[in-house]
Amino acid sequence: MNQPGLESHKSFPVFVALDGMPKGWLDRSLSVFADVRGGEGAGALLLAANAFVLLAAYYVLKTVR
Repeated sequence: MNQPGLESHKSFPVFVALDGMPKGWLDRSLSVFADVRGGEGAGALLLAANAFVLLAAYYVLKTVR
């Protein structure tokens, strides 16, 4: 079934950052694990730390209860 209007299913779209910020050392090192663009490294680390603290607090409170 070939539908001429649905060409986007053949390949993934390429996303390009509009601001084009250069990647720092933190962004480059985190790019090994995920798609981290320039300036997003600190936010990605804060998100990971937040998830770690929430899960750790859950496991500690579960055993205390």
